[in-house]
Amino acid sequence: MKKTFTLILLALIVATSLVTGTLAVYSVEAPEINSGNIIAKEFVFTALGSQDFATGVEIAPTETVQKTFTVSNFNGNVVTGTDMNVTITVELQGEIVPLTLVVTGDQDVTIVNNGTTSTISFTLSADQAVTKTFTVSVVWNSTANDIQYMGKVSSIVVNATAVQG
Repeated sequence: MKKTFTLILLALIVATSLVTGTLAVYSVEAPEINSGNIIAKEFVFTALGSQDFATGVEIAPTETVQKTFTVSNFNGNVVTGTDMNVTITVELQGEIVPLTLVVTGDQDVTIVNNGTTSTISFTLSADQAVTKTFTVSVVWNSTANDIQYMGKVSSIVVNATAVQG
């Protein structure tokens, strides 16, 4: 019994020393790192038509009228901080049925012309100030009944959308 008591006492001593000293874990707390601000990147997309883009322009059979507009990913010194996928729809609306439109622009854009609607798509890269220029040509293809459109009104509607890419 004395032997058992001694063995139990020895086991308790070993267990106590393991828990208090031998199994101790080093613990160091790092000093606080200076906290920094998190700032949202700029997302800038602007569009501008030529000076007379929105004014009433007269057109007659066999004539072509051209208007220019631009889109940019900057405003002054502020340039967009993210890539952007741009889609532009140019639509001819109104009462002058023989009118068609054709949009032309930079070579690195995709333009699909479809009579009275044109769709433009391209990507603008982040941190590079870029302006894309487009020309909208409205063409009146003469028909036998052009006189019925005299005094009628049509308009060009441009919708430009940029989405973070």
